[in-house]
Amino acid sequence: MCRLSMLSLSVAACTPVPTEMSEPLDTPEPVEDSAAPVEPMVPPTDVTFVVTGDVTGMGISVQNVSLGPFVSAPLTGASHTFTLEEPPDRSLSIVEEDGEKIEAAFYYPAIHEDDGDGVPETGEGYAGVGDVLVFVPAEFEGSAALATRGWTIGWNTTSPAGLSAIPLTIHEPVDSLTISGRYEGEESVRIAVAPAVQPGVEELLHDELLLESWAITLTGEPPSDHASKLGYAEIPGAVVVERPVVYTDDDGSGSFTTGDSLVADLYLCGGDEGRMVRLGWFPRTFRRPFNFFVTHGRSGWHLMEFQGGSSHRIVDDPTEGEDVSVGPCEEPPV
Repeated sequence: MCRLSMLSLSVAACTPVPTEMSEPLDTPEPVEDSAAPVEPMVPPTDVTFVVTGDVTGMGISVQNVSLGPFVSAPLTGASHTFTLEEPPDRSLSIVEEDGEKIEAAFYYPAIHEDDGDGVPETGEGYAGVGDVLVFVPAEFEGSAALATRGWTIGWNTTSPAGLSAIPLTIHEPVDSLTISGRYEGEESVRIAVAPAVQPGVEELLHDELLLESWAITLTGEPPSDHASKLGYAEIPGAVVVERPVVYTDDDGSGSFTTGDSLVADLYLCGGDEGRMVRLGWFPRTFRRPFNFFVTHGRSGWHLMEFQGGSSHRIVDDPTEGEDVSVGPCEEPPV
């Protein structure tokens, strides 16, 4: 410990007598403050998450995909509040609006299986991912691009609920999935469910005669030879994407093979245009990119739409699978 003693000092002021040899005293130059200017800081912000689902054995975090957890904690109730400060390593991305560029950092709130310490770790699968949080540094104060996006300096969210009630859902694994519809067309065609990117498997998940009223139900974990990776390496368990098809049994094998002719795919017809049906099965995994960008923490069987190329999206409303079209959607009457 340092102790300071205050001493009273008396100093006599003396004025020197100038002589012929005296030289004028130099006036010292003012000393500039060499300290770097202090960058503006963003004050801490309270962000509250409202959680739906069983919180037992779960943790909550806010994460950057590249950097990992920014904050994390055990989840002990239906809501949790983090006090988010300015992130020390922002991992900023360039955002452009009407030719103006700003920088922002993107973070994901997430629910994960937890051993009690609140920290998401290898082997603790994700069970829910919420809307993105966006951090904008103070140096972009007044930018027109912020107004265009509806952001302010500091923490923002893409959730309409605002920072005081951001919804988060804990997704339980879904063991089964059913899609159904009606068919009016030629007889003696069949409907099958086959791997979308892994043809030639020994056992199909569904293969039968297509009736006027039909349904497909998939239950339990699919065989490992149906697995695909959707471009994501090192995902524990089998990621499966199945394609329902209508076909004619040209080779008489009684099953869908490469020697048969495709008649139609299945389509979801809600919205502006039809989307081809896919059926996906996902393990509960701890891989961040897979959960944050593909499943949002969902696991088990889920209805998906195929948007061309390798683009698949989980359908949020499972009731869309209750009226699936055999073949392309009909154009609405003019």
